[in-house]
Amino acid sequence: MLEFDLRTPDSAYYFILDLLGIDGQTFTEDYICNCNSDIEQLYDIYYNAIHRVNISDIRIIAFHVTGSLDDCQSIQQYGLLNLKDVLSFDNVVTQFFEKYDLYFDIQNKKMKHGKNIYNIDYEILKSMYHTTKQEESLYRISNRIYYDYCFNGFLHCNDVFSYSIDITQRPEFINDIVGFIPELKPMESEWKKLSKPYRIDFYADVSQVHRFNFELDDSDIGYKVWDVLNDDDKIKKWMLGKAVDRAYDDLGEAYLYIRDDVVIPPTQIISREILKSNP
Repeated sequence: MLEFDLRTPDSAYYFILDLLGIDGQTFTEDYICNCNSDIEQLYDIYYNAIHRVNISDIRIIAFHVTGSLDDCQSIQQYGLLNLKDVLSFDNVVTQFFEKYDLYFDIQNKKMKHGKNIYNIDYEILKSMYHTTKQEESLYRISNRIYYDYCFNGFLHCNDVFSYSIDITQRPEFINDIVGFIPELKPMESEWKKLSKPYRIDFYADVSQVHRFNFELDDSDIGYKVWDVLNDDDKIKKWMLGKAVDRAYDDLGEAYLYIRDDVVIPPTQIISREILKSNP
């Protein structure tokens, strides 16, 4: 089993060696000396070796960051769930919301707070023109539950504390809720106070992740013969390119998006640890 692991330059380096079936000295000679650090030439030389690797024999290593209320005990029990699943049964998250009289009826696409019931049908809200910040927040709530409800992980990130809007303290989803119902700001504050920032390392196989993970970006425009490769070879070439960049510490933040209908079970969780911010 090969591990596509960009968490450190060393782990990326060893993935390259395993994928190509060579040792470190051979890789250095071929990539630096013979290929002039050109990933296309390296890929051409080792195409047959890469092609022989079965895509199902590659594990993708990533990590998820969250502010946990129960020291990740629920994650250890249920695994990593998408947002729609989290809001669909009794658990530490829904129990916390209930303390603030906030409920979600996922099947009927309703959100209830106090005596107010809100329609969170994404298909309806996406076609509406949002004229206020509050209307936009309601749309974002529906979008996160019924459209963009997969959870993501980092393939690589040097400082998660500087990423986005306090994901180490509470889910981004809570920010959307408070944007729509400002009086729930104390709920957000209590979550931040009670939670601990955790990093959960896990693995997934290619069938468990969205295909768009492996689409080209601006830095990949130079890839040759891309259109003639089959899907599996495209993925392996993409992985090789990212691994080489990471091995030479030349890769920015990289993400992994799990398919909407996939749960990462507890058996695929590698480790969990409390995060400490950089001094």
